[in-house]
Amino acid sequence: MRPGDALRASIEQYLSGSLPLHDFWRTFNFGFADAAAGAFSDEEEVFFAEVDDELHHADNQTRPDPALRPEPEFRAWLKEAYARFQAAG
Repeated sequence: MRPGDALRASIEQYLSGSLPLHDFWRTFNFGFADAAAGAFSDEEEVFFAEVDDELHHADNQTRPDPALRPEPEFRAWLKEAYARFQAAG
């Protein structure tokens, strides 16, 4: 499986509710960071970098950190951003 396909699959699993935020963070973050140079198209690189950045500002802890976005807001953002990415590609 191509690295981009694996990241798309993790997004789809997270959005479907079958992958908790913590597991999505681990799967997506390491899948993105560990990919070889040139593994992604230019469009994938831009989109996945944006998702990775937003993911690092999301939180699912019981004691909310005001500097972090609540998980429901992140999920809504990701759903919309992923739909735009899929439509463009």
